Amino acid sequence: MKIISMLLCLLMLVSAFGGCSMIRRANIKNSDIFRMEGFNLFGDKNYEVGSFSYEAEGVRKVVVNWVNGSVELVQSAGKTLSVSESGSDLQEHQKLRWKLEGGTLKINYCKSGLNVTDIAAEKKQLRLELPAGVELSVNTVSAPVSAESLELEKFEINTVSGAVGIGVSTVGGSFVFQSVSGALKAEEIDAGSVRLETVSGGMSVERTGASGELKAESVSGAVSLKRVGAEKIGVNTMSGNVSIGVAACWELKADAVSASIEITLLEGLGASVSFSTVSGELNSDVAHTTQNGKEVFGDGACAVKVETVSGGLTVG
Repeated sequence: MKIISMLLCLLMLVSAFGGCSMIRRANIKNSDIFRMEGFNLFGDKNYEVGSFSYEAEGVRKVVVNWVNGSVELVQSAGKTLSVSESGSDLQEHQKLRWKLEGGTLKINYCKSGLNVTDIAAEKKQLRLELPAGVELSVNTVSAPVSAESLELEKFEINTVSGAVGIGVSTVGGSFVFQSVSGALKAEEIDAGSVRLETVSGGMSVERTGASGELKAESVSGAVSLKRVGAEKIGVNTMSGNVSIGVAACWELKADAVSASIEITLLEGLGASVSFSTVSGELNSDVAHTTQNGKEVFGDGACAVKVETVSGGLTVG
């Protein structure tokens, strides 16, 4: 679990340092997990200051680096891209910075290197209105992220403790959520691939669709995926319980230490289940047969492999 160790390091860094310079001090700006160059000493050269709005035909990607307050994402009806923050009396050095370079729009929380502990969170409520079809990366420390309905090419959310709540996200490429303790609650995610990773934050998605692979990883955060359709599904957890409803898949692999795993077969989906455990038990009230050491449900179309130490498996 490389993601988990890196996230735990980041959590300790956030506890030890404050302000926009915290990532600079820790020298981890090139981390594969949190590429928060906005919190680094990024320099103010060519950066504009404050809220703005303009036609965004030349914008292919938007990167948001935000500390606290909140981030609201809204889909614009046309090609207009607008950015605003709630504080009307912010001092110049406290206002957001932004720069468009090579088709990438970067939006940073404040002036480079500024310690942000003296900025009230209610003055840093960011509203980003962006057109459909762009790539979006949102990185926050404690700021929650919210969105109703978005159509994007790629969508990535990285947070330490900020809660994330989204409605319907349609993503042509990859959807990625990474968190330490921030929880994810989503109505629907439909993407080419889906990756969900957390340490202790819970993850709950009503409907998840991936034309390729869906991966969910947790240490102690509970994982609830109520309806999933994907070619391949992978779940990895230590003690966070997993509940997943599967409507379509060719392959499902789940690994756990002490967590319980519940798999519900939806819409008549068949599965061939291989369960390996030290002390856990397999339970099911659904009619099935045992063939070649596997529990076969229906036509056995989805190959399911579950491994635990002490966690049990329930198939419904």
